[in-house]
Amino acid sequence: MPGLVNGHCHMPMVLFRGLVDDLYLLAWLHGHIFPAEAHRVNPETVNWRAKLAAAEMLLNGAATVADGYFLDDEVARACADTGLRCVAAQGVIDFPTPGVEYPRRNIKAAARFVERW
Repeated sequence: MPGLVNGHCHMPMVLFRGLVDDLYLLAWLHGHIFPAEAHRVNPETVNWRAKLAAAEMLLNGAATVADGYFLDDEVARACADTGLRCVAAQGVIDFPTPGVEYPRRNIKAAARFVERW
């Protein structure tokens, strides 16, 4: 059987699983996820969390993932380190994010990501 493909993932969010459930999307994001990310997302945590997510996927039959998150250089490195095939994308959003403090710089950060990977 060929390896499975996870077509939509945010690998570093693996440790936010179960943080809070049963909320509308915007309440979940703005009330819980974005504040948690603001305090707990940095290059090192993104790399280790992505490795954990990669291990879970590989152990469960996924061989490829499409991931979009912040600091996605670290996700790409984690996938390369673990052997998980990955189509990674640097997140672009209209407010400050980990790795891109000023939203106006998001497109340039994404372009640099594409050039590197």
